[in-house]
Amino acid sequence: MRLGAILLIAASLAAQDATNLAPAQKPSLPGAHAPTLPWRSAPVGPTATTGSQQPSSGPMRVILDSGGGLKILDARGIVWLRTGLRGRPIRVWRDGGIPIGATSGTWGFPDRTPLSQGIGGLPLGQVDFRPGLQGLLWILDDEERILTVVHPATTRIAYLALPTGTGLELVFLPDALWVVQNTPETSRLRSYWSLPWLSLLPQFIALGSAPKPEKPGTALVPFPNS
Repeated sequence: MRLGAILLIAASLAAQDATNLAPAQKPSLPGAHAPTLPWRSAPVGPTATTGSQQPSSGPMRVILDSGGGLKILDARGIVWLRTGLRGRPIRVWRDGGIPIGATSGTWGFPDRTPLSQGIGGLPLGQVDFRPGLQGLLWILDDEERILTVVHPATTRIAYLALPTGTGLELVFLPDALWVVQNTPETSRLRSYWSLPWLSLLPQFIALGSAPKPEKPGTALVPFPNS
């Protein structure tokens, strides 16, 4: 009996030492596993105009702070999502590419959008795809590797991998999303990439899907985390 107890204690101590020596698992950053997208390089930049759009509105509120913290609340003030970006926001757009001058603030969004109606709500056969993007929030952070797309109506988030570079500008055109890179050396040297909206149908379908039912909240965990 005494020998068995000694062996049991030794095994327990060995397991504890192995646990202490194991490297800590670092949580992955948002969008760390975003799939590669079929960006197409172009010799010249976009020539079409962005056109005029009216911003959407509604009972869903999105709060974005300067440090990259993001919250989504409904009309009752209930927090449906609290998460963060990879870095600090440096450019923000809404709906089909309407620029928001501020990189932090509170904005209202609809609780029902074309995306929340499923694939049938998207203007697949239309010249201008941007009306189907109503109710989205697009955020570029200072890391400039991932474009975060938020759909407040469903509290879903998609992460779009961007072309490599810094000083990126986004141009939302009727048929495609364009990325323009300004090189640090001179503003005359630029690189251009385009991505047809239809290439993002898997992401749009995921953004429009209804969220999974959450477990009942508790005093310690009153709202879901991403």
